[in-house]
Amino acid sequence: MKSKTYNRPWGFYLLHESVDLKDNESGDVMKVKTLFVNPGKSLSLQSHRYRAERWFALQGVGKAELDLSQFGRSEGLESHYEVFEPFLPGEALYVPKGAKHRLSNPGVTQFILLEIQIGDLADEDDITRYEESVTFLVPTPSDAGSYPGQSLPKLATDT
Repeated sequence: MKSKTYNRPWGFYLLHESVDLKDNESGDVMKVKTLFVNPGKSLSLQSHRYRAERWFALQGVGKAELDLSQFGRSEGLESHYEVFEPFLPGEALYVPKGAKHRLSNPGVTQFILLEIQIGDLADEDDITRYEESVTFLVPTPSDAGSYPGQSLPKLATDT
């Protein structure tokens, strides 16, 4: 599989170029990426106008935040803002088009996620950032409990 690596402040991602697809029935474009989020790092709070995303946790412990407030209250949800922590290997999430979302790694090892982008446009320019990425103060492996992100100290802004 042909992939290209893109470095980011939170880690890096592989864009699987040979997997770009177009659904002939809906016209949707699909793009596949693997994200490698370093311990204590977080992506910016963001949304996408033209695409939805499906996330599949592959390795490590992650945290996913999803704001569904513009979609109205869903039955059974306490609020419109949901936090999925821990976000563990084998688990999956759907991020609707237009939903604010953030992915973080509060753990002590790299968090790896498969991301499938689906929509009218699967492009890096389709991004609105609301808050920049943050860095967690990560406990050392000897300080970590059964779940490495249990008692994390206060967040510090990335510089």
